[in-house]
Amino acid sequence: TKVGGGLALLGGNATIKDTQIKNNHADYGGGIYASYTDSVTLENSVVSDNSSITNGGGITANHGIIIKSSEISNNTTNGIAGGIHSIGGIVLDGTTVSKNTSSLNCGGLYARKNAEIKNNSQIINNKTSGSGGGLYLEGREVDGTIGDFIIADSNISNNESKSSGGGMFVATIPLKITGSTKVNENIAGGPGGGIRLYNNVTAVIENILVDGNKILEESKGQGSGIWLSNSTLTMNNGTISNNIASSVALGGGVRVYSGGTFIMNNGVIKNNSGSYSGGGVGCHGNTADNTKFVLNGGTIENNMAEAGGGGVYINVCQYTYNGGKVTGNTPANENETE
Repeated sequence: TKVGGGLALLGGNATIKDTQIKNNHADYGGGIYASYTDSVTLENSVVSDNSSITNGGGITANHGIIIKSSEISNNTTNGIAGGIHSIGGIVLDGTTVSKNTSSLNCGGLYARKNAEIKNNSQIINNKTSGSGGGLYLEGREVDGTIGDFIIADSNISNNESKSSGGGMFVATIPLKITGSTKVNENIAGGPGGGIRLYNNVTAVIENILVDGNKILEESKGQGSGIWLSNSTLTMNNGTISNNIASSVALGGGVRVYSGGTFIMNNGVIKNNSGSYSGGGVGCHGNTADNTKFVLNGGTIENNMAEAGGGGVYINVCQYTYNGGKVTGNTPANENETE
């Protein structure tokens, strides 16, 4: 197996500053491959135009890595993670991950164990033929040690997935998104134009903007803004707006599927449209016992659905209304009277 086309780090500590790593190729880690290392820091550097056969077109890191004020761009892989493949924990600090591509899952950054994405990091314009256009975050450790996954003051936008999770695909982790983070104008071929919370995710969002995400017209994907199943999403503040689903889809803003629980404490869900039912929120599971929508506060307004439930659609779902406002929504397009 050939690793680290540009740089192979196989032990000890490494600090890489003011360096360009370009036009390299390997089986794993086209630009950089790091394994058995105590710590790796990449700062003020560029990793671009590299390629790999299996994972990590730009970087593969099997232990902890910190990337500061750097650019990871235009890398590609036939496997997972066009930009960065990290399974040992990662900090992304003021870094841009852009225009990376993958043939399997994850165009931009794949992260396992733990991740912190902060300080205006940009995950933009990445593409994958699988799931997770921008980010693919999951906890899959054999010993069960899964740390925190935090996204703060960053931008996950204009990414594309042919499958699900145009902006990000998330599974089996605790996730917090805060600090004016944007998840905007991503595209998916299946569930979750902006975000897909797939399995055993406990997510909290605060001051987030999920705007202008889309499900491809020819697909039957649902939840143009956010899609969740077997997971819990708590919205404490923020805005989910202007997300567009195809005419056969359910949940323009948020789609709650089997085993999902959506708790809305505050914030706004508005101007989402095009979904067949549930322009703002669509909650439809296999059994009402394990699929829930709890509205404690906030506003659901000016959403549209072509068939029914312009604001909220409930079917095989436990709905609890403790407060908040549902106003100005319509179950029909502007040319219809009912």
